[in-house]
Amino acid sequence: MARVPVSISQIRQLVAAKRLPEALTLARQLTDAEPKSADAWNERGILELRVADAVAAEQSFQRASKIMPHVAAYHHHWASAAQRLGKFEVAEAHYVRAVELSPQTVDSRVRLAELLMRRGALAEAEVQCRRAVQDQPGNVHGHVGLGLVLHRLGR
Repeated sequence: MARVPVSISQIRQLVAAKRLPEALTLARQLTDAEPKSADAWNERGILELRVADAVAAEQSFQRASKIMPHVAAYHHHWASAAQRLGKFEVAEAHYVRAVELSPQTVDSRVRLAELLMRRGALAEAEVQCRRAVQDQPGNVHGHVGLGLVLHRLGR
């Protein structure tokens, strides 16, 4: 009997059914079967983050980003994993790259602003938050980030 290949949609169905361990097993099978698939590595990394394995997730996102370096989402996810690991410089670099690749990426801008605030670069953080609000006025996170920056600036 021929084995049916694993697909990302099968993995997402398991995630929707809250069957994360099974989804992660399939994601690992998919990256084993298709080691040059950036989407497979990204999907695996997302699952690894959801099961709190940030070390493995960072490695998966790194693989995805190396295969397809021009995809903003892969850099955003890599930054998220690095941030969870306390690798703030790595996280900042990948949020910057995500914003460079996709300037309207509000989530990346807001998270970049959080890291900039953390290291005291408030003026830079304000620029990122204002741009996020400009790009997506209805996005609450941009407004919250801007409010925090302005508060810290005493305005």
